[in-house]
Parts: sequence; C-alpha cells; structure tokens
Amino acid sequence: MAALFENYLSYCNYKKSSLESGFLDLTKEKFIQSTTLLPLIMFLKKQKSKIELKLPSDSVVSAYIKIVTDSSSYFYSDGKSYLPIISLPKEKEKSLDILDRMYEFTDEGKNYGGENTFKYLVGEMVDNIYQHSEFNNAMVMAQKYPKKKYADICFIDDGISINGSFKKKGILFEEDYIAIEEAINGLSTKDKDRGTGLNTNFRIFTEGLNGEILIISGRGGVLYGRHGHTPYILKQKNILDGTLINIRMPYPSKVNMYEYIR
Repeated sequence: MAALFENYLSYCNYKKSSLESGFLDLTKEKFIQSTTLLPLIMFLKKQKSKIELKLPSDSVVSAYIKIVTDSSSYFYSDGKSYLPIISLPKEKEKSLDILDRMYEFTDEGKNYGGENTFKYLVGEMVDNIYQHSEFNNAMVMAQKYPKKKYADICFIDDGISINGSFKKKGILFEEDYIAIEEAINGLSTKDKDRGTGLNTNFRIFTEGLNGEILIISGRGGVLYGRHGHTPYILKQKNILDGTLINIRMPYPSKVNMYEYIR
C-alpha cells in the first residue's frame, strides 16, 4: 500500500536534485507513475524554464511523457489508456467539460465502483479544490493500467493546503496530517453537515473496492486503504506547497454503496 507514497517521495528527490543541478534528469526512468509525474510537471511550470528537462533514455517512457503533457489532445483521446495532464481553469464552471471527459474516460464510473459513487467522489475532490485551496495553478491527469487492473486519477494544486484552509477559519491543528484526517472525517470550514459524504465515499473505495487514496498537503500526508490509514509527517525537503490527491482504484469492480452509508 505504501507504493503511492514512495512514488511521491520519488518526485521529492527529483525536485531536490534538480534545484541543486539546474536540470531534471529522468534519463534512468523505466516507468513513471502519476504521483511522481504530475507534481514534477507542476514544479517545472512554476520554475518558468529555469530547470532543463532531460527525458528518459527509454523511448517508450519518453514518448509517454511527451504525450501526457500535451494537453491539446485532452478532448480527443477516446480509446486511450490515459487522460493528458490539463490545468483546471480558475472558474469552476469552466471545469465541467474536464469532469465530463474524465467520466467518459472511465465509462461513467460504471466499472469503478458504480456511476453515482465514482462521480460523487471525483466531483467532491474538484469542489474542494475550488472552495478551499485558493490555487493559482491546479492540474489533473488520469491513467489506466490494464495489466495491473487499476487506474489512477491524480489532482494537484498550489493552494494554501488543507491545514491552511482550516487556519483561515480559526481551526488549529498541530500537524498537517491531522487536518487531512479531520477533513476526511467530516470536519468542514463551511458548515457542520458538509464533508460526511466524503468519508462515506472513502470507505466505499477503500473498504468496498480495496482501493487506495493518497493525500499530501503541506508537511503532512495520509494514505488510506482497506485496512485503515497511515499518517505521515514530512521532512522539510518533502513538503508540498499545496495539495496532491491520488485515487487508485481497481477495475472492473462493483460495490453496493448502501452497505457503507452510516
């Protein structure tokens, strides 16, 4: 279950070395996951061409990176195993086309736990980005792994972090991972009711589908899985200025969501 977190640490190591050397050297990569690639692309964007990218020597991996970073093909990739990285617009209303494309990519979520559950979870993630993060930049990508029988949907933003959002409302937590846990458990900066549905959906995807969800925000992280969750306090070099969420779900899969509604 810790593989998602290890993938994030791989990004952190690349970031550290590139800041020291002036180039991002991916030449030895044989396989790169969303949880490594998406934050790297965000990092490069914010560096504004100060860091030179060296693509993998493996031609297949190099071609893959070129393809998934070409957002112009986002709405023309029917039948592909990926959705290219695309930036979320500042206005939430303009993100609806992106959500629709993601739903099409997963056949409306029918084989990813069920249409209603899948759309609710993904929609809740996007809603939270717009309502709480105050981002300047936000991105999303998706990747199916047919041989491994799972898919990743990954979001990242450069906003104020989950704990930062709570702090703005006068709700203080000593550690960022505690803020993440409380957000998933239903605590909200908006009202007392909102957020409980997210907890139910997490249980459906982790307990019902044996999926995994990694959240990194600020200097904390939490990895959710079937057998519970693992919190992380990040070292200084691994801190994320914003929030990363990676949903990993087996497919094809079905679940009776009503068994998990409390």
